[in-house]
Amino acid sequence: MSPRELLRTQLAEAGIDFLTGSLRAAQEAGDIAADRDPAREAHLLWSMANLLRAPAAVDERLAGEVQATVDYHLDRLFRPRPKLAVVVVDCPDPQALAPFYEGLVGARRTTDGPDHVQIALGGDQPGIALHRTDHFVRPDWKRGEPAQQLHLDLLVTDLDEAEQEVLALGGQLLDGSDKPIGYRVYADPIGHPFCLVTPEGLG
Repeated sequence: MSPRELLRTQLAEAGIDFLTGSLRAAQEAGDIAADRDPAREAHLLWSMANLLRAPAAVDERLAGEVQATVDYHLDRLFRPRPKLAVVVVDCPDPQALAPFYEGLVGARRTTDGPDHVQIALGGDQPGIALHRTDHFVRPDWKRGEPAQQLHLDLLVTDLDEAEQEVLALGGQLLDGSDKPIGYRVYADPIGHPFCLVTPEGLG
């Protein structure tokens, strides 16, 4: 190997090592899914940039395509984390319970119906939704018999991708496998229900 080729190889290895370290740090911070391999992703990004760099240098019109391709992969790699959107409280009469929460948190209703009342807290805070159930049993906080009845709605952009993480973590799909948008219902490893919802499912 010539000195020039050796230097080029060393530069490539240094670049890949730097990318691997950056991607691993992002993964540890929770910004990249745990099932991604930082070293393989670093090689992919490095190869992508090098393979596309030559035609981009020849034809400036391709520079935009190069950037768009790299951005597309980074957007898939750095998928947004689920965001807590709504805390749902099961109750026998949402209309009767709503004034309590409106007064407690000083918020307003955004959805007002006999079976579902939603209260917006404003800013980045999750909302509170009161949902009618015909089988409500008052929980006993001290004894835990019956247990408290709450579940979380987590906002995601893609139900299929988010579901893969839930199942990989030990969650279980309960209902909604046929829904491409809206919501799906899951249980955590010990049975507490929660929903993954898309923006379309928050109405």
